This record gives sequence, structure tokens and C-alpha cells, in this order.
Amino acid sequence: CLFVETVCQNLPHLEFVMHLHIHTTITYIPQSHTTQSHIFSYNTTPQKRQLYLAYGMLLMLGYLVSDSFTSTFQEYLFKSEQTSKYNQMLYINSVSAVVSLIMLAIQGGFAGFNFLAKHPHAIADAALLSASATSGQWVIYTTIQEFGALVLAACMNVRQICSTLFSLMYYHQKVTGLQIGSLVMVFFFLGLKNIVGLIN
Repeated sequence: CLFVETVCQNLPHLEFVMHLHIHTTITYIPQSHTTQSHIFSYNTTPQKRQLYLAYGMLLMLGYLVSDSFTSTFQEYLFKSEQTSKYNQMLYINSVSAVVSLIMLAIQGGFAGFNFLAKHPHAIADAALLSASATSGQWVIYTTIQEFGALVLAACMNVRQICSTLFSLMYYHQKVTGLQIGSLVMVFFFLGLKNIVGLIN
């Protein structure tokens, strides 16, 4: 109890340290020699590597910003607008479908239909993937509606830990001791923040 009380009193400072550590880890891991040799297995110039890494960092930053905004705003809609999870799923997926069609039209991606015509078995795989994504989305909305965005964040942290460990073991990816230590610290701070938030 004394530990939790101390953490709660110093949470702003711990959040600063946590975010600083997370950003440092995210910056270090893709720039390490082990990770670069795994990603850039083909012949690329150092300039292209730096360009690809910068592009990847921007994508990761965009994902983090968008993902942190999504669950909080969904909880806001549940509380303020009294919307159901089915309404949110319908409208969000409808907008996503329209945006996807526009992007496909711009990039000339409709050639994918020719691929499905040549490989019809891929349709079943795509349907299974869509069903899995829809089921996961239903679970996410139910969790936010019943328990709030903070509980979802805690569940997602556990999922990310399991996904990272499974990926490392299944694909036999080589990681350094510093990378392992950094990941442990990141997940520790994320878990600590969620625990303190639930207690408060």
C-alpha cells in the first residue's frame, strides 16, 4: 500500500520518465545493428536506410497518436451521446470502407480483384480475416462500453506483451540484451500506469 501511495503521489514524474523511456526505446530498437540487418537484408545505401527508418518512425508516431485518441473518444461517445456499440461499428466501418475505396481508386489498387479472380481460395482467407477483425472490434467496443478506455488499455498492453514474445520466439528473431531490458522497462511502466489509474 505504501508503494502504491508513493507511486500515486509521484505519478506525473513517473509518467515523464515512462514516456521518455518509451520514446528512447522506440528510437533505439529500429536503429540497432541487429534490427537493421534483419529489416534491410537486401542491398541498400545508408541514405536509403535512414530515409526508411525516418518514414517508419513517422508511421509509428501516427499510429500511437491515433490509437491513443480512438479509445478515449469512443468512451466519450458512449457516455455523452449514449450511442450503442453497433451504431459506432456501423458508421466507423462505413467511413473506413469509403476511405479504402477512395485510396484504392487513387493508387490503382483495383487490380486486386484480378488477383482474387485468379486465386479464388484467397477469398476465404480474406473473409476469415475480416470475421476475426470484426469479432475483435466487437470485443473492444464492449470492453470500452462496460469498463472504460483504461481497462482496454491494460488489456491491450497484455496483448502487446504476448504478441511481442510470441513473435520473438516463433520467428527466432535475434535481440540484444539492451533491447530486452528496454522492452521489459516499457511494459513495466505501462502496467504500473494502468494499475495506478485503476486504483485511482
